[in-house]
Amino acid sequence: MNKNPIAELFIIIGKCPNDYETIELGGWPGTIHGCYYPDLGEVVPAVCSNPHYDGIGVKSVPSETMYTWRTFKFCARRYDEVRKTFDETCPENFKLCGNYLCIPRKELCPVTSIQIFNENPATNSSSELEIIHTQSKTKYAIIDRNPKKEPLVTFHISVEGRPCLDLDAGTL
Repeated sequence: MNKNPIAELFIIIGKCPNDYETIELGGWPGTIHGCYYPDLGEVVPAVCSNPHYDGIGVKSVPSETMYTWRTFKFCARRYDEVRKTFDETCPENFKLCGNYLCIPRKELCPVTSIQIFNENPATNSSSELEIIHTQSKTKYAIIDRNPKKEPLVTFHISVEGRPCLDLDAGTL
């Protein structure tokens, strides 16, 4: 499924407004039914049938799509209409963002990245700073709209390229 780039993005605790979609942040693939053999320290994808070891049946757990990160949801509004150009010219009432994307002239260029910080970071002119208040902390989000970068269409939460799990909150 092709989705249009993200025109507006904000972070919320609760439910996104009706005209915004809740962004999917990734997924957990789930597990399959198996047997755990404590003496061997391994799980095998089968019914417990090894007569030499006592096995413990492990139930499968279904996959799950993640929409929440530390109680936050990412709400996005996508462009209703975008056009692609191969010669860097756009139709009337459209403007060029990046090398090939034409968006309605009244809109800002698309979101190209988002970063979350514990401290208030420095921003540049193409960045928006969003302050996120929680019960225990304040976090800061930098939302970039760099016209020289690819637009954001989907994203997954990660820390240094690895999935970001919050073991205390039990959510992505």
